[in-house]
Amino acid sequence: VSPEFIGLGNILGIAFGARGVPGAAAHYEPSQTVINLTKNGGAGSLAHEFGHALDHILGESIKENSKMLTSAVGSYLTDQANLKTIKTQSPLGKELISIVAELLNSFKSQSINEFGINVNTKFYQDSVHFDKAKSKSYYSTNKEMFARAFETYIYQKLNDIKEPCHYLVSGILNEDNLLENEKYEYPI
Repeated sequence: VSPEFIGLGNILGIAFGARGVPGAAAHYEPSQTVINLTKNGGAGSLAHEFGHALDHILGESIKENSKMLTSAVGSYLTDQANLKTIKTQSPLGKELISIVAELLNSFKSQSINEFGINVNTKFYQDSVHFDKAKSKSYYSTNKEMFARAFETYIYQKLNDIKEPCHYLVSGILNEDNLLENEKYEYPI
């Protein structure tokens, strides 16, 4: 991976223990385009936060003042007038919206059963389950599901080449490590 990609075109910054949010091991700040990793708890969170940064940068690449691409996808697809606001000079534009919409749908909808009803994925069902302990949706939001899926992708790629990096990502389990019917907030 090129250094330019790691810095998302040399615009992404990383702060170590300087911008902490109480209760968070790490967080991404779209307004500053910076990932903050806390001193004591940030290790293992970098891939997740990079997923948020990628989501944000892709959103900005197709529409000025977009918060996150994943947050905007639903409104773009349901409101055709919104499609006209996408930057026409972007090589990504409408095609990227379509790809991300398909990706997000794959997180949530696994198949259609014999009665014509969408069957939700375990990833989405478990995310909704974890949201019940919160005052509002968090785990089941598009941006969180995208970041956790990206984090899982990085974990799997590193394991495929037998080069785990617990600083980039840690704490991801595979299906063999879960009890039957155990709830889990990552895709497996």
